[in-house]
Amino acid sequence: MIPISAHTFFDDAWQSIVYSMLAGVFVYLIANRGSIFNSLKAYSLPPSYGICLSGMVTLLAFSRTIGTDALWHSVMGDDYVRVVKKLLKKE
Repeated sequence: MIPISAHTFFDDAWQSIVYSMLAGVFVYLIANRGSIFNSLKAYSLPPSYGICLSGMVTLLAFSRTIGTDALWHSVMGDDYVRVVKKLLKKE
């Protein structure tokens, strides 16, 4: 087990801002969990939800696949150039 020191857990001031915002979001979610659950349930009922969800899943899978070095090494072989991969990811 790797020990977590105070320096690796909290090294800059930005973390205090992020953690306080995250705490506020969790408090809001817990306080309004009934209405949030009803809203999510109503959002998931129309057929357009399936289309939106499948689009997000496709986008996430595609971006993870394009980002792997193993794919680029197998496609380009000895001619692998990292610039080509970075250029395609940016476009």
